[in-house]
Amino acid sequence: QISLSPDSVSLSWGPATDNLWLDHYVVYRMEHAYRPAAQGDSVAAVQDTCYAEGIGLGFFQGTYYTVRARDGAGNTSPEGERVGALAFNLSDQPPYAPTDIRSQVWIGRP
Repeated sequence: QISLSPDSVSLSWGPATDNLWLDHYVVYRMEHAYRPAAQGDSVAAVQDTCYAEGIGLGFFQGTYYTVRARDGAGNTSPEGERVGALAFNLSDQPPYAPTDIRSQVWIGRP
């Protein structure tokens, strides 16, 4: 599950299981939906099933997240489902007024 506010994104997921013990989760952030998550994409290692971070997405800009579980022996699970965050940067400021408005006047019969 993902939730997005103007300045942050929050993720939560169901717990993974392991035959020994689960050590932590690794959260990955990617710019592209279909590229596999790489080590350089990891943004956090957490022990809980949630993560939040402040982000500064531009107008109509998106980012994608996935999570992997890691056990005490260093084994890593496959990627979880990917989720995306898309920012529209909605504002309470109204748009500027139109300019250079012109009209044509017709004189005579139609």
